[in-house]
Amino acid sequence: MNLLDAYVTEVLGTEEADCGYGPTVVVHVKYECWGSVSERPLLFTGDDRHEAAAKVQKGYHFLT
Repeated sequence: MNLLDAYVTEVLGTEEADCGYGPTVVVHVKYECWGSVSERPLLFTGDDRHEAAAKVQKGYHFLT
């Protein structure tokens, strides 16, 4: 399985939820990967979930 670089192009919204992993911050984003634009939620859990989710902005890099 290969991982691809993805970059956020737009933050669509943020919400708090319990997705089965405990308290979770969900950040809905549009992102670009190899010239294609898609949408997906990014999930942040753990004690630093709010700080990690606050770092998501245009240009944020993640692997997909």
